[in-house]
Amino acid sequence: ILDDDPHVLGAWSALLGSWGLQVCLASDARQAFAHVDTGQAIDVVLCDQRLRSGESGFDVLLALLARCPQARGAMVSGEFDAPALRRAEDEGYLVLKKPVDVADLQALLGRWLAAPVDAAAAMEEPQP
Repeated sequence: ILDDDPHVLGAWSALLGSWGLQVCLASDARQAFAHVDTGQAIDVVLCDQRLRSGESGFDVLLALLARCPQARGAMVSGEFDAPALRRAEDEGYLVLKKPVDVADLQALLGRWLAAPVDAAAAMEEPQP
């Protein structure tokens, strides 16, 4: 999970942890790449668009997915008309709008974590 708000990261950690998932938290690209560099298997990347560091969340998502080809990823944002989010959707990436519906998220993660990644199919994942 990549988000620059510590309260949001705490909420993500509590929710996903309650589902039995191991969660890696990062507030910027440097921290996210540090998790990847430890050799941890990354299966899912959820990335906020607007980061305090000035980084584009979508650019970070693309870089993380390039380094973790087995992973699936989605943007998460409270913004509804940001150019980077339109670009993400135009390129076939899933964009989840905050507040994320918990049941939809659980269903999405269940599908993503139950099946092996097919790079072409991962980009075509329909919105929940």
